Amino acid sequence: MFSSSLAQRPGVALSSAGGGLVHRRRRRRRSLPRRARVTRWGGAFNGEGDGGVGSAQEDTTPADGNSTWVGRVVPLRGDGSGGDDRVRNGLSAHGSRFREASGAGASSASSHGGDGVAVAVSGSGLEASVEGGDNLTLLGAACMSFLWSMGSFMVLSLLPVYLREHLGLSNRHIGALEGFAIVASALAKGFSGIVSDLIGSRRLILLLGSTVTMLVKPLFALSPLILAKYGSKVALASVSSGKILDRLGKGMRAAPFDALISDVSPVHKRGRAYGLNYSASTLGAVCGCLVASLLMKCTSNSYSVSLAAAVLPPLLATLILWRFSRRQDGLSGDGEDQEGGKVQMAAAAGAPGGKETVYQRLLSLLRGMRSLPVSFWQALLIVCVLYLARFSESFMTIRARSIGMSVSKLPLLLIVDQLMQSTLTYPMGALADIFGRKYLLLFGFAFLICANVIFMTTTSTMGIISGYFLVGLHMSMTQCNLKALVSTKIPTNMRGSAFSIVGLATGSCLFLGNIMAGQLMDITISHGLGHIGAFIWGLVATCLATFALIFLTFMDDGEDVGAKRLARVQGREQ
Repeated sequence: MFSSSLAQRPGVALSSAGGGLVHRRRRRRRSLPRRARVTRWGGAFNGEGDGGVGSAQEDTTPADGNSTWVGRVVPLRGDGSGGDDRVRNGLSAHGSRFREASGAGASSASSHGGDGVAVAVSGSGLEASVEGGDNLTLLGAACMSFLWSMGSFMVLSLLPVYLREHLGLSNRHIGALEGFAIVASALAKGFSGIVSDLIGSRRLILLLGSTVTMLVKPLFALSPLILAKYGSKVALASVSSGKILDRLGKGMRAAPFDALISDVSPVHKRGRAYGLNYSASTLGAVCGCLVASLLMKCTSNSYSVSLAAAVLPPLLATLILWRFSRRQDGLSGDGEDQEGGKVQMAAAAGAPGGKETVYQRLLSLLRGMRSLPVSFWQALLIVCVLYLARFSESFMTIRARSIGMSVSKLPLLLIVDQLMQSTLTYPMGALADIFGRKYLLLFGFAFLICANVIFMTTTSTMGIISGYFLVGLHMSMTQCNLKALVSTKIPTNMRGSAFSIVGLATGSCLFLGNIMAGQLMDITISHGLGHIGAFIWGLVATCLATFALIFLTFMDDGEDVGAKRLARVQGREQ
């Protein structure tokens, strides 16, 4: 999907300011002198040996002898002996000045204390290098998304009915529990993204979130035993704490994970990158629902066995992440986003030796938040209004149960939704990259409006299935495109923090949406209208989001589609 690393491309050479190649890929870190290294963010899943990611393999100076433009010398941050040393390197996506320098035969290097690395780039090879991505990182991320989602949906597909029929919770209380869990997730998103930007590491936050997710799953499995021995109140406390902690772990992973994908994907392919990851996640949800349904049928509706099996997928995901997390990570970008600003160089302005303290990074992040473009906040407004309508799947499950569907068949309904997302999200992301995101989002909003109307009016199993089908279409058209739309407005070194802002805002809206959905469902039940209140709320909120999408001025999509097509043509020519 994406091209290989910068160091391996024709027309790219890495050389030290003092002469000679700095190091090769398999050389161990402790053997390196205190020199700069040019790295590309490979996250926790790229690189070989313990020397870090993106290391140079060989000098690939063009054989035709054409002159090259020599980039800025980037000093190494740290003592060069290991630990968290990394370089945030980047090159401007505007290739004109590089081609001009190449055509003029310029060949000069800047120095930084006489100790650094110069990046030599031929005029013809720059754009292809900047537009490259990291397939290995994206593949590893997709595998972990699959496993995390599988474990979550093995619980999610059964928990609403268990809470209502065995623990006696009302719809209002279920909505409140979902809301508090979402608040915990939003708070974790808010802190995790900012912390990942401050410490310059995605993998540490991802490891912490994955470990929390793995450790809380047994609380769900033990709840039926606790119910039998200690009663419903203690069992409810166990399930509630497990639900909130599970979402807390998911929130810890979310912002660094979204920032990781943005880091390793070029802007004109970012919709496809998010689509690939989201497809893997939804495919995991399909498998999780299928396994839960089979276990319930084979064990005569034993919640203990079915919920205990949900421990295995997050355990495997944590092991995969731990296996790759021994490699170094850092922060860098893939070129220049449309409104996000140019990629940041590693050396901090005014910091001696290129070193930047955590305090300086914090000040830089605060200044960056104030300078986020207006279009970012406009995009966030649309996302927030839409998330008011995206209450938990629990209410769809309760609605299906209200028309008489058996418990063992309820997970199969989520399979319809998730299967649609897993098969269509990536193609929809690719279409949005080509034609723009506005029209895909409008169609997605229209499908959600239709789904709410169907859930309000149907009394048949086929009607419920149709509603799930339309929700799946909506999610496949909107989920990755909303993230990609927001990500194009964010500077590279602000991605973790900006996604944290998005997480806090959307989490607050989801909390309000779930509270309102549960409250209105209880009201409609008490008035003899059935379990339709949540979908009335969803219909109103989706209509508001559609109006905002149509009338806000930024919906030129933040991107020039013609410019994107030209960039793809240039990439093929190179």
